[in-house]
Amino acid sequence: MKKTPYLLLFVLWVLALNANATVHRVNNNVGASAAFSNFNTAVASPSVLNGDTLYLEPSTTAYTPVQLNKRLVVIGAGYFLDPANTSFPGNTGLQANTNSARFASALAFDTLATGSRFLGVEISTLWLDPRADNITFERCYIVSDITWNTNATAGQQAVGIRFNKCFISGGFSYSTFTFVDLEITNCIYNTSFNTSSATVLSALIRNNLFTNSVTIQNAYFANNIVTNVGVGSFSAINCVVRNNISQFPNVFPAGNGNQSAPGSDVTRIILNTGTADGRFRLSPTSIAIGAGETVGGVTPDVGPFGTADPYRLSGIPPIPTIYSLTVPATVPAAATTMNITLSTRSNN
Repeated sequence: MKKTPYLLLFVLWVLALNANATVHRVNNNVGASAAFSNFNTAVASPSVLNGDTLYLEPSTTAYTPVQLNKRLVVIGAGYFLDPANTSFPGNTGLQANTNSARFASALAFDTLATGSRFLGVEISTLWLDPRADNITFERCYIVSDITWNTNATAGQQAVGIRFNKCFISGGFSYSTFTFVDLEITNCIYNTSFNTSSATVLSALIRNNLFTNSVTIQNAYFANNIVTNVGVGSFSAINCVVRNNISQFPNVFPAGNGNQSAPGSDVTRIILNTGTADGRFRLSPTSIAIGAGETVGGVTPDVGPFGTADPYRLSGIPPIPTIYSLTVPATVPAAATTMNITLSTRSNN
């Protein structure tokens, strides 16, 4: 009789979550004994209330999202977990189950979702909506476009949208509404970043890494790394630009702590080898070490792995995980016990 240890994993997650909110399991694997087998049903259920947490368990089958109409915390298992994946080599020893919890289609919101938070989830396409403010994406993998919900109308404002410690491969495309207090911090932005089609009234863009051109406005842009592009690849209107590092010279304006890698060698900044996100860690002699803007007497490293709250490999959520698990393939029908060996760690 084959055993699947979903209950053990669930118990560890529950112990780490807010006791005042209810935790609900969502698992679309065949035979799983979760409360819900799909995300849509969980969101629509009267037993799932504002402030509750949905644990979206890893699966080879993607989850289908719904337009979120509740204030929820949605927690996945991280991403880039499979070291055998040749396209996106994963980090070893982080999760026993190397699958991610991913949304296959566009994730959207309405006003009742204000204050929601997503951690460790893989999101195919993200539709933001000015009716929902203070949405946080933390330790998430955003695969495709970050764009707007078609229900948005001109003149509306999206306030307090935050991307923190995310791996983002999608373009930033907006033309309908205005961003206020947009935050992008400690992220790896693995494509070009362009807000020229959007009205951004205020933004904090700090301690990120961009692998292509950057076009911004009305932003505080500090402690960032830009690779692969040279002169003319950075455009900033009405911005503070300081303590940034580029692979090639003359990308950032002179002064204010901005610099480039001598000889345009990217390994003077980052490792440039390793896993899908680990390759962006600073090299041992990186010029980004201790080159950030000093705040409160602390001078951080430049890039996503700088500051006291750095990017986390594979977006591992800040809760306990099982990183090694040994379960017997079969157990005799007459057996009264089953030996299971597991290794766990707490994460921050």
